[in-house]
Amino acid sequence: MKRLLILLILLLPFCQSGEEKKDIEVIKIPLHIIEIKNDMVTEKIIFENIANHPYNNTLNIWLNTEEAKIKMDGVTDNFFLENNTILLNLSVYDFAIPPKGNISMDIEYEIKNKFERKIIYDTDKIEIKIQTNKFVRGNIPLKYENGIYFSSFDPKIGEKIIIEFEEKEGQNILVFLMGIISIILGIFIILLAIRKRS
Repeated sequence: MKRLLILLILLLPFCQSGEEKKDIEVIKIPLHIIEIKNDMVTEKIIFENIANHPYNNTLNIWLNTEEAKIKMDGVTDNFFLENNTILLNLSVYDFAIPPKGNISMDIEYEIKNKFERKIIYDTDKIEIKIQTNKFVRGNIPLKYENGIYFSSFDPKIGEKIIIEFEEKEGQNILVFLMGIISIILGIFIILLAIRKRS
């Protein structure tokens, strides 16, 4: 058994010598912008090829939706997702990201009450802007200013961004009660004014 194992170890380099050694193809995302307006999400992603040769293989895109529309360099296509994943083969569209170059991609899709995004590639910066009349909470820091929630941060590979949207039921009831109280006070003031005149 030992002799067989030693023989296999000795033969392994010869078995691999016929294979072409390729540079590792590396994709990085310098900027990823996400805009959420009510139930619609638009994303702009810049994919950068940091390898020394063109990249025309598959880009892996993880989304929490069933269908998405993707536009890159003027070409638009619709995709149905399996296991939240789109495997976008660039060679099918005759695209190649040049060495040290990049490609810009726009993605549009619909969500319900939850936004989720998994970080697949090394990403320098994500910017998120949210316009909604729902209550927003998430596992990322969100600031609120001028009717817009926003966040900007450097994510880690494998990190999952989760943002949930809930109806502001409590706030709607409070506004309704305030309206009723205002009407009652208004009627009371009018009745007092009529009594004083008479």
